[in-house]
Order: sequence, then structure tokens, then C-alpha cells
Amino acid sequence: SGFEVNKTAPLEQMEKGMAIQSGNDAAIALAEHVAGSEDAFASLMNAYAARIGMKNSHFVNATGLSAPGHYSTAHD
Repeated sequence: SGFEVNKTAPLEQMEKGMAIQSGNDAAIALAEHVAGSEDAFASLMNAYAARIGMKNSHFVNATGLSAPGHYSTAHD
């Protein structure tokens, strides 16, 4: 059914939606809540990845779905 615009849910419910139901809408909603937009969240992920030494990963979305420029390696 998806996560409706302008609705709220407890964090635990959102996490379960992402992990159990592949809730991409929940991942995007959380990214927007944390960083203001999914693009801004991807920038935060890239900054954190660089900080912890991930040299062969680049994120462009919060869902992990394939997209141009979105990649990671098993080593990272």
C-alpha cells in the first residue's frame, strides 16, 4: 500500500517496513526526515562512507536500488 504523504509512523514501524517489506517508501521518508531530501541524505551517506574509509562506494539514493552512479563493493 505504501507510505502516504504527510503521514507519521513510529521509527520502529518504519524500520520494520524497510527491512521486512523492502519498504522503499519508508527509506525515502526517513531520508527526507533526516536530511531534508533523498539527495541530501545520499550526500550524507557519501560523506560518512568516506570518513570510515569506503573508497569504492557511491550512493545516489536511500533505497539501494540500482541507479546511475550508485555502487558499492563487497570490500567496502
